[in-house]
Amino acid sequence: MPSGSERDATTLGEPMTTPSPSLVAPRPGAVTRFTERMVAHDLPALEPVRRSAAVAFAAERIADLPSPMALGVRVVSDVVDVVSRAGGERGAVAVVGFIARRPLPLIGDYARLVRSLTTAYVWETWPDTGPDGAAP
Repeated sequence: MPSGSERDATTLGEPMTTPSPSLVAPRPGAVTRFTERMVAHDLPALEPVRRSAAVAFAAERIADLPSPMALGVRVVSDVVDVVSRAGGERGAVAVVGFIARRPLPLIGDYARLVRSLTTAYVWETWPDTGPDGAAP
């Protein structure tokens, strides 16, 4: 049997883990605020407990993105957050509605990322959910 210093050429060593630096990772607050509003826009009848679970799921997955993608999401989420917060709650809802209706470059990709995660979570967790998010 080979010793610790000898390895089979087909065996990989320990996986390398490199955490994303905090300068690259999306800010959880910005992502959560946008995701909460996007889910409320797309699934208005979704119960608050279910909405919170879907938002938490999406925020966790977005926080685990690889560095290059995380940097892009951080830039876009920060821009969307600043614009959303400038107009107060009404302005934020209007910004999310605008983004939800228009396939804008980059910002539309951010909306699709959030929608794909939250929609998959809702219908995988509660398959009997209605198209507006209503429980049966």
